[in-house]
Amino acid sequence: MKTERRHDLGTNELARWTAVWVEKIKPYSSLLTAVVVVLLGMAAVGSMWDSASESKQEAAWDAYALAVNSGDMEMTKMQRVANDDVHAGTEMQEWARATWADRQLFLATQTYLIDRESSQEKLRRIVPAYEQLAESTGDGQLRNRARFGLAQVYELQNKLEEARQQYDLVRGDLEPLARIRADHLLSPGVKESYEWLATAELPKSALQSAPGTPGSRPAFEADLPDASGASSDFGGQSLEEILGGLSTGESDDRYGTDSPPAEEENLDDLFGETPSEESAEPDESAEPGATATEDPNES
Repeated sequence: MKTERRHDLGTNELARWTAVWVEKIKPYSSLLTAVVVVLLGMAAVGSMWDSASESKQEAAWDAYALAVNSGDMEMTKMQRVANDDVHAGTEMQEWARATWADRQLFLATQTYLIDRESSQEKLRRIVPAYEQLAESTGDGQLRNRARFGLAQVYELQNKLEEARQQYDLVRGDLEPLARIRADHLLSPGVKESYEWLATAELPKSALQSAPGTPGSRPAFEADLPDASGASSDFGGQSLEEILGGLSTGESDDRYGTDSPPAEEENLDDLFGETPSEESAEPDESAEPGATATEDPNES
């Protein structure tokens, strides 16, 4: 009985409290309704923004994949994708800049001893890209990758102290390799080696000017035969005499087609199967009046 009484009292208290608050909120009902509508609208806009942002990211990475698989050795398409305003603000653009810079660094190392000017120009172009990524990107992996690449650039530019400082800042998966490179730069004789490498060039073979040599003018000064003292073996002969067999007095049968055929040999004499009538001797054992051979078809 007491339990039911307490339940009734609790229910009445809740109803009374609800009624009081309804009366307090009623003057602000329009404002509360507007706030609820605004919140719902913001949620809808946020959902649409997330969907559009996701679509933009997908389109950006599709463009990145096309640039990677384009087969462009210089990766100029990747550079355009990295600077395209259509993909501005996407995560892909930072990776595109790093990919392009890494490619230019690779090409610079290949031509370092062959074409020093072109190699140094590539290095100067990628320094700002690496510096921007090393300072402003929020991706730790990409930041360490940019610092490692920047240190390699400084090595090729013979800036060993700057290179060692960048190697010391590298963390993550590249840190062990960066430590090895930093310690190597402190080794004895390294400075002299880099100073020599900064000016060294591969020996160039001296090509002699010869027919077919690129950049040289072909020799057209060939000596012509002297026609004044030349004598021809066919001088004074007619065309028929030169060709032979076409003059009036010669035979028209040039290929021997009118020669009489050779006497045909007797096949019987050739194989000796049937003796000739002159050489055949009579058979003494044969009966008088009988022929030597008898045709079986006659019987």
